[in-house]
Amino acid sequence: MTQRKTSQREGNYKGGIQAGTTAFDEKSRELDRVLKQARNELIEEGVPGFRCIKRMSPKQKVEYVGIDTFGFEPDGGLWIRERDNQPVAAFEGKKQGIRGNACNRWYKNATLARQMNPNVIYHTFLAGAGANPGKVLDKMATTARTLYGSNYDFHASPDGFTVEVVKEVIKDTLKGCK
Repeated sequence: MTQRKTSQREGNYKGGIQAGTTAFDEKSRELDRVLKQARNELIEEGVPGFRCIKRMSPKQKVEYVGIDTFGFEPDGGLWIRERDNQPVAAFEGKKQGIRGNACNRWYKNATLARQMNPNVIYHTFLAGAGANPGKVLDKMATTARTLYGSNYDFHASPDGFTVEVVKEVIKDTLKGCK
């Protein structure tokens, strides 16, 4: 018997990402697409002095963190400054409704980025109803800024972002990392 993929937004959802389900709904997929398109366009255009890692290989995990027991694939990429091979910036998207656990899952990648470089700049694009002021993603951003510091920046837009906006944030961030 084949189990069909269902969304967490369907009935009988029990919390967390259950076997046979996905964290993505249409708006999550759109946010993911926008960040990946912005990343890919910048890779194609070229950003002098930087290269982008889309998904860390086992060798890169050992090189930058010392272990290969995790996944790391920020939607907008992990950007490496070429002159010293230093990870300097990562860009992630999180979409969440009023409930869910996208905010909890955010901390793993944020912590890994910090392990690679304590001064990494980590931008997160927050979308969905949870990105509204006072809601779960907004509260997560406030907590994260307190725990991780000002290098962790958040952009909130319940309706999502355009490729152009994301590209500008990435370009402006990398300009400051030369």
